Amino acid sequence: MLLVAVVSAAAILAVKLRKYRSQYFTLRSHLKKVINTVSEMRYGNLKTRAIKGYDRLSNELSANLNSMFESISDREVMIQEYILKDKEANILKTDFIATLTHDLKVPIIAQDKTFDLFLDGKFGELSEIQTQAIQNLKVSNMDMKYLVEALLETYRIEQTKIKLNPIKNVKLVELVEDMVGQIEPVALAHNKKINFYACIGREIEVDMDIFLIKRVVQNLVLNALSYSHNSEHIDVSLSIDEGDEGNFTIHVKDYGPGIEKAEIKKIFQKYYSGTSKFLKSGVGLGLYLSNKIVQTHQGKIEVVSEIDKGSTFSIVLPKKIA
Repeated sequence: MLLVAVVSAAAILAVKLRKYRSQYFTLRSHLKKVINTVSEMRYGNLKTRAIKGYDRLSNELSANLNSMFESISDREVMIQEYILKDKEANILKTDFIATLTHDLKVPIIAQDKTFDLFLDGKFGELSEIQTQAIQNLKVSNMDMKYLVEALLETYRIEQTKIKLNPIKNVKLVELVEDMVGQIEPVALAHNKKINFYACIGREIEVDMDIFLIKRVVQNLVLNALSYSHNSEHIDVSLSIDEGDEGNFTIHVKDYGPGIEKAEIKKIFQKYYSGTSKFLKSGVGLGLYLSNKIVQTHQGKIEVVSEIDKGSTFSIVLPKKIA
């Protein structure tokens, strides 16, 4: 009887072991599928879902996972919609500002031509005071024109990035002479003169995007003209680094109030205006734009300044662009 009981118990135990073994492998298989599902979700398959289990516990696990997956999927949709709306808003903002600045140029140019007509005596002879007043208005109008152009150029660059169109073997001295000559009328309007010192041979040739570097020189010269309260002139000069780098430098020196050392690192920040003693409205934008252009040329802008004696901005550029 005892033997029969032992055999019977062993048989029952064997059945239970087979059942537990079957349950173990079933659970193991289900967990593997759950792990695979989680991995698919992790790597971006937001439509994947956990399969139903073989009992109440595994079904509950799958249901909870699917609920979490639904939440993740919904959040992803919300994030993508937000990103899309944000992009659309930025495009609308950029288009608005670009259109606005472009439209602003039209009346500014019209005003400039009207001022010229007054100064040429087309509307009758002007008194000395009237002439001076219109000349002052013309200077302010020029400043506004360059500010609007800098704003428009900044948004164009941020929208499309800076693309260089370098011209090879440009005669450096002739180029900068031409740049200075083009901005000379603005200097005269400010009752100032631009002194140009080549300091290098006229045969020196360089590679550069002429349009963009002209923009940089123009910005720096306009700033210098605005700040040279203690002088009737500003200086533009050229020098060559004969070292291994083979750089050339365009220097623009003013004789204004100078810039505090603490301010120098900030003046190239977008829209940075600093203190009214050293910087005026709009300068930060021009310097921000200039710095971006020079960096794209693999160059840099260096600043040396002394309070009450003036500042020198130096555009350091490679002679050859790879």
